[in-house]
Amino acid sequence: MRLNKRARLRKTTDYESARKNAEKAHTGAFVLYLTRTPQESAGAFSRFGVVASRRVGGAVERNRIKRRFREIFRTNQGALPFCDIVVHAKKASLDTPYSELEEMFLSGCRKLEARLQKRAAKPETKTPPAAEGEKKAGSE
Repeated sequence: MRLNKRARLRKTTDYESARKNAEKAHTGAFVLYLTRTPQESAGAFSRFGVVASRRVGGAVERNRIKRRFREIFRTNQGALPFCDIVVHAKKASLDTPYSELEEMFLSGCRKLEARLQKRAAKPETKTPPAAEGEKKAGSE
């Protein structure tokens, strides 16, 4: 089965923004990026993308890795948080059994989701730079 169009990251800008604003976790087989999406409040769905560079191997190996990760995402969508997920595959993912990849992926998602919740719950305590300058000027 294929991933639904709305469940895929399709544009380069989507990948870039997902990686730039994300929490990330490194494993031996891949790097996992997870970020909240603005669509989260409008329509609750996750989007997924896989990056496999030429360092991983030839076209056959890269496509095999991408198929494996897409299938892991597709079968576990219900257990995943509503966010953008990007997987940057490493060469070691070729030799890693499917069940291990799946477990690493799910545990990484749980870990990153907890980090995102913690970051969202953290109150902003910094004072604006303009207010700091006014305090210093007034105290002299």
